[in-house]
Amino acid sequence: MADTTKFLLSRPDMSWASSATAHLRKDLPSCVLRTIRSTRLSTILSKIFHLSELPTKSVPSLDSLESYGVVLVGDETNLLAVATATDVNVFLWNATRPFVLLQDVELAIRDLMRSCTDGAGLGAAIAAAHVEGAKRLEDLTLGELMSVLLNEASYGDLFRHAFGSRRDLVTATLEPVREIRNKVFHFRDDVSVGELETLVAAVGWLRRKILIRRGQTA
Repeated sequence: MADTTKFLLSRPDMSWASSATAHLRKDLPSCVLRTIRSTRLSTILSKIFHLSELPTKSVPSLDSLESYGVVLVGDETNLLAVATATDVNVFLWNATRPFVLLQDVELAIRDLMRSCTDGAGLGAAIAAAHVEGAKRLEDLTLGELMSVLLNEASYGDLFRHAFGSRRDLVTATLEPVREIRNKVFHFRDDVSVGELETLVAAVGWLRRKILIRRGQTA
């Protein structure tokens, strides 16, 4: 038990689930897995964290995580998992990352479009794309925003100054984002690694355009 305590105290970022996974990769001493299998959970954690009482709710609680640093999932005789702040952070990051990336894309598109003309010009571009009931970029969905941006006349007169002369390249870069956005916001399925990479690439491309535009207008 002393070896297990010493190891886990030296790795506060690891959850018990992470520890078991690491053991399968032979990154951990075998005493860790033996202890998890054979010792009562409250005994392990009271020695490791020096706590007299720990939560044993079957549903993880953020309050318990804040108070104790861990949340036990299961009960005394059937431990399912031990959730730590690291586990929660990883879960929330994976769950929210597509939304954050999509927000970055949409805000970057708006910023670049605003850099090309004033409010009246944007209103005219919205009208030219036949988007009804909208007067500002903030009123548009991502699909409508792209329709305004990629309207042939408006792009040639206005938006090419920020997005580049290749309208077909802009379409190829941003059209997949619209499809991923619909999938994410309609909760159709999990976002794949490839789709995340597509979003990251689009954000990077737009950020480079913003930096170039700032240099042009400085």
